[in-house]
Amino acid sequence: MDESTVKRHERLRALQRANLDSWRGQSEQPEAKTLDASIKKNTGFIKKCKTNLCAEAAQLLRDVKQLKLERYVVELMPAVYEGMQRCRTGGEYAAAIDVITALHARFPEKFTVALIAHMLKQLQAPSVAALQAASTEQREREEQARVTRQRTVLRVLGEMYVAGLLWAVDTQSECASELDLAGAFMQGHALSGTSNNAKFVTRVREMVQQRGHCVVVGALQNLLLTDREHHLSIALATSFARAFRADLKLTTPDDETNSTTDAEYPAISEADEPVVTTASCVRIRGVLHEYLDSAVERLRVMNKGLAKMRQNNEERLFSKGVIHADVQEKFKRHERAYEKLSDSVNALCDALGCAQPILVDAEDARDRFSIVIDEQAAQKDGSDLWEDDEERTFYENVLDLRSRLPPSMLEAGSKRATSEEPEPVEEEAFADLSTDVDETAELNEADDDDGEAVDALGMLEYQEFIAQRRNGGELTKEAGADDAGTLTVVAAADGVQHTLAALNLTDVLRRLPLVTSRSEADQVAVDFCYVNSRTSRRALISALIEAPRRHMFVIPLYARIIATLSAYFPEVGEGVEAELRREFSWLARKRFRGLLDTRLKNILFIAELVKFRAVPLHVPFGCARILLDQLHVQNIEVLCALLEGCGRFLR
Repeated sequence: MDESTVKRHERLRALQRANLDSWRGQSEQPEAKTLDASIKKNTGFIKKCKTNLCAEAAQLLRDVKQLKLERYVVELMPAVYEGMQRCRTGGEYAAAIDVITALHARFPEKFTVALIAHMLKQLQAPSVAALQAASTEQREREEQARVTRQRTVLRVLGEMYVAGLLWAVDTQSECASELDLAGAFMQGHALSGTSNNAKFVTRVREMVQQRGHCVVVGALQNLLLTDREHHLSIALATSFARAFRADLKLTTPDDETNSTTDAEYPAISEADEPVVTTASCVRIRGVLHEYLDSAVERLRVMNKGLAKMRQNNEERLFSKGVIHADVQEKFKRHERAYEKLSDSVNALCDALGCAQPILVDAEDARDRFSIVIDEQAAQKDGSDLWEDDEERTFYENVLDLRSRLPPSMLEAGSKRATSEEPEPVEEEAFADLSTDVDETAELNEADDDDGEAVDALGMLEYQEFIAQRRNGGELTKEAGADDAGTLTVVAAADGVQHTLAALNLTDVLRRLPLVTSRSEADQVAVDFCYVNSRTSRRALISALIEAPRRHMFVIPLYARIIATLSAYFPEVGEGVEAELRREFSWLARKRFRGLLDTRLKNILFIAELVKFRAVPLHVPFGCARILLDQLHVQNIEVLCALLEGCGRFLR
């Protein structure tokens, strides 16, 4: 032991000897005739105890031997309690114990027993129901005040224990018979909010009736073991363990404690038991470790829940492209609570000399798929992205509609797109992409003789899927009649009015499969602006996603049309992206062999939009995740098509 520890143990042995003599009535008492009964000096002493208990400890120790104080014991106890609340350092706690020891020598039953009872009543678990009913700001303020108050009370109670001031209560001596120990422990316990309240009450009542009961153990049990669901008092356990880790051997295994504790605190005389017993040290350490185990278990549960929330947010980001503000706030709130509990658990582990818990769940780490995107690398203009200058021009030099159309037309179209309320979209279209294989997918494992039947069944289901999609956004005859070609007069940039040729939406949509060059694709985009409306955009989205699967060459041109229009009409790009994700999810669940061409068309469409930067990068990464989760021959082909189409851009 170092020199400071030796001095502390010598001081504690002297305090134990003096306090046990006071409990037995063997301490020297000053003569009553020599004591000063002045009201001014006695009330001044009480005021000093209340305001400067630690700072004026030396003067208070002299006054205790000179003042009468018998009439003021009732006022003296709450004054000393309030004065001890100002203790912060080890020296201040030592000064407070010296003053309490001096008062204990004068009034062991009237003062010390009353002070112990009052302190135990203050060490109650908080009311969880009351905290939940309060606002966040009020709850944090009340909890901070409670922890500050109870930290000081618990520290003083521990110092009183090792100094022998609790000896009569622990041994149930007659001089402390007036203390209702069970009532002090159980006051306010019904408000603690624990699920095993009745069981705990019975346990405490049996405990206080046992010979050799330790007050500190009961106080810790009453404060900590009722808090195993919320761990609001973990800071108190940490501060107590740090303060008494050496005195109570809290970091020593049980087998070593049996041979060291009695040697550190030997009995005052041969007939007495030691003040700090081996059994009490083991029980105190057991309470702290039990509380730590419950905190670690709750931390593991929170860790799994946080990982699940993170995974759900990633899937929601992939399916919807955005995470709602309420969901983000809930995740951040849980993350802050987890980090706070994790720091508290690590601090308690250090105080008790335990290894910090490892919270890596191998199964969750293996199943969780994280998408990390390097935006700078993704947007880097590298020469290795394109095969030649013609391909670079096709994908990067997208037509700006302002060069071909009057600004008033584009502004009006943008205003209509933003002012109109968005059409409610079916939840299925934006639901989290499920990788569960449909029961009908088992038909894919059939023999080759049944191949034609499986392909026919797959085509029938796909036709039903297409019909349902058309019913949700198909151009009706009435809407088509409203969008019939008319003569339109617009003002050009030079202020001259021009009469435009009549255009019909049906004619524009009919020209889509016939597009074969970049100029024709740009012209279709320009012509669509003349018949632009909410209904027209829905019809265009439906026509674009139903590109012929036997004519893959039109998909890059379709993607160029989408990229051109999305600059001024974002609804077009968003609608196509949503429908492609929905189709990809449906095809991934079904896995019919006859729909491989349809799956390749779908993934090629997504790849082309990636090269035009018309969809965010989390879309292709999410598709790759789903394909890798169910790795089979068809998914391998689709994944290869995705990487071949836009693999160079996913970096």
